[in-house]
Amino acid sequence: SNDMMSMLLSAQEETNGSIMDMLTSLSDEDSDEDENSSILSMLENAARRI
Repeated sequence: SNDMMSMLLSAQEETNGSIMDMLTSLSDEDSDEDENSSILSMLENAARRI
């Protein structure tokens, strides 16, 4: 149905927004390489699911 589609789209927009926030905070901080790579692989896995 149309409602389902719009729900999915808004959920994806929220997800994309929080991913962008995470990426922005990642680039702001010079944190450990290991931490960054694990978060990046988490993001890649999440992106495959979307």
